[in-house]
Amino acid sequence: MFAHPTVAAIFALLLIGGSASYAADECSAILQQGVFNTYQGLRTRNLKEGFQESFCQNTHATRGSSTSAGLNVTIPVKGVPVGYRGDYGQTRSKIDSQGSCKNTSVSIDDATYEDILLKVVAPEIVAAWSDCHNKAGGFFINGDLNEDVLVLEFRFRPSGAVSQTTLTADPVVYGATCANMVVKKGTVISTGKTYQDCKRHGASAVTVIANSTFDGARFFIPAVVPLPPPPTPPTFPDALVGNYQVRLGPGGGCGGGAPNSFPMRLARVEKVTGGGVQAVNECGNVSAINIVSNAQGFWWNQPVSFNLDEDSVIISETRPNGNSWQKVQR
Repeated sequence: MFAHPTVAAIFALLLIGGSASYAADECSAILQQGVFNTYQGLRTRNLKEGFQESFCQNTHATRGSSTSAGLNVTIPVKGVPVGYRGDYGQTRSKIDSQGSCKNTSVSIDDATYEDILLKVVAPEIVAAWSDCHNKAGGFFINGDLNEDVLVLEFRFRPSGAVSQTTLTADPVVYGATCANMVVKKGTVISTGKTYQDCKRHGASAVTVIANSTFDGARFFIPAVVPLPPPPTPPTFPDALVGNYQVRLGPGGGCGGGAPNSFPMRLARVEKVTGGGVQAVNECGNVSAINIVSNAQGFWWNQPVSFNLDEDSVIISETRPNGNSWQKVQR
């Protein structure tokens, strides 16, 4: 679930003024910092590598309440569960096609990475990213959060010949208390940084709004949502029940599925009346799963192996060039 990290650099969530686009790295920083703002315990500063590892490794588990299209799942990034609103199978296939899973030294491309971030952060952060692309220069608010201490930064980014602005009212702050305001009505905001210390109210969201003679700016931190308790692991064979991302082997799959690809439609394992479980592949074909042991069984008259651990469930066909299924939801 969503929570802010203990120490996080909080990027401003609005930049108004001008008509040219900001540099791409500044816009990406809004999305990256938005991830740190939202997920507790995420310490890595190489998010791209973290998402690449998560989508590529075959042992990770993803969970969600999505449809067969693979939407709204949860993926572990550096051990922290991160909600993903995109099409898991499609993204996984795109990353694999770039060679980033076969060779970890090949980083996922910037467009794919940015698309992943857009499907992870809150809508308010996506809106800020959009503003960043559409506008340049003007009044800007940034901030750093350390425990409950928030340090706001007020700054003006040059816009043409304009290099400063004057606040037309005191900044309005929700969710935090800012004693001894140094930034107030009449304060001139220039290209130099002016800092204001505040204290966050518990786990509440923080919103800062300020207006000036040039334009306005706002800053946002999501509310902290406690992590839910871990679910009780189901017993075998119930542990097999759920949706699966299929990885086709060299022989391809049903419906003309390409060899060594990841079909967009998820497969699933479901309970049947009277006990037992059955498999439904990505084409909708159904087969009973005959359980031999917690490690072996049969479907479609083919032997399969079950690999279950605390974080993942993988069903693999043991025939040459067989396919494998990895559970992505519970």
